Amino acid sequence: PPAPHCPQGGVSHPPHPPWGICAKMKGQRWILTPLRYMRPMTEETRILYNDTCPLCRFEIDHYRDRASATGAPLAFDPLDRAETWGLTEDQAARALHVRQGAQVLSGLAAFRAIWAGLPGWRWLATVTGLPGVRQVLGFVYDRIAAPLLYRAHLRRQARLSRSGSPATPPRPPQP
Repeated sequence: PPAPHCPQGGVSHPPHPPWGICAKMKGQRWILTPLRYMRPMTEETRILYNDTCPLCRFEIDHYRDRASATGAPLAFDPLDRAETWGLTEDQAARALHVRQGAQVLSGLAAFRAIWAGLPGWRWLATVTGLPGVRQVLGFVYDRIAAPLLYRAHLRRQARLSRSGSPATPPRPPQP
C-alpha cells in the first residue's frame, strides 16, 4: 500500500523510503512525483564521521547545530567510535556513515538520510533522490570527493604522527 504521505493517493505501488520520489507506471511510462511531505525521523539516527577532517567537522557541526535547534534525533560519533559500528577507523574514514535502526548507510545515501531528517534540508534529500541526479552525485561522491578527502586524511595522519601531535585537534566545549 502507498505510504500515507504519498501524493498518488490510493494507487497501488510498492512503499517508498522516507526520502526520494514516488514512482508509478502510467501507460508505457513512469510518472515520478517528488515527495513533498517526507516523514520526519522517529528514531535516533547516528552519524559516524571523520572528526579529524576540518571540512567534515565543519559540515557535521552545522548538522549538529541544526539538529539541536529543531529537536531532530541525530547523534554523532567521532572516528574513534568506528569499532562500535563494526568498522575499523580506516574503513570509517573512507566515507560518511549513518545508522538508522539496524540499517547502516554510507556515502550519498548517508547524506540523504541526514537531510531527510533535518527540517529545512528535506528538499535536498528529495532532489538528490531523483533518477539521474542520484546516480551522478553518487558517482561524484564515491569516485571523486570521498577518495580526495580520504587521501587528505592519510596525509594529515602521517603529518601528525611525524610531529607527535594528537590525531584530533582539541574541540571547544559544547554548550
